[in-house]
Amino acid sequence: MVYFICGPHPNTTDNMIESLYEDDSILVRAAIATNPNTPADIIYKYANESIFGMQEAISDNPSITTALLQSLSKDINDYGQTTDIARKALRHLNRRSNI
Repeated sequence: MVYFICGPHPNTTDNMIESLYEDDSILVRAAIATNPNTPADIIYKYANESIFGMQEAISDNPSITTALLQSLSKDINDYGQTTDIARKALRHLNRRSNI
């Protein structure tokens, strides 16, 4: 239970994030992916995983880099259609450009 609380909490330390990021639980990993203190190298590792829902969790991280958002914004499904992840990434990019 503590993992689900610590993972997304903004006061979670780097040491705790480092110890949790390879956890077997997708829920723990998704919580770490959304944490604004998660180091960029971990976010990029998660971005390259083919675990369902991980890219969406990453796109919810307020500290995600613009480059990674741009990459996610190009996501398409097997039918060549823009995915929900891509649309979400585009919304975040638009918000950043309007600031």
